[in-house]
Amino acid sequence: MLDALRRLGGTARNSDLVNVVGVSAETVRRTIKSLSKAGTIERVHGGAYLAGAQGDPGFFRCISQHAGEKRLIAVRTGKMVRDQMTVS
Repeated sequence: MLDALRRLGGTARNSDLVNVVGVSAETVRRTIKSLSKAGTIERVHGGAYLAGAQGDPGFFRCISQHAGEKRLIAVRTGKMVRDQMTVS
């Protein structure tokens, strides 16, 4: 799993790891959980990144930050959007 994460640039979605490693999604989730407890990787919603990675670990870290605020924005924005509208 660690080698797969390294090959994928240090961050990956669970589905990418399933494809690269060739195991089930449940196996990926269990392995990520175990490696996270050991401090080797960091878990984020839907993926993982190598612990102690230099620089920005990318999309997965960003998506997990300020989740409550993002959820509130989505709820409030969702109430403003109507059928056939274009949001830009």
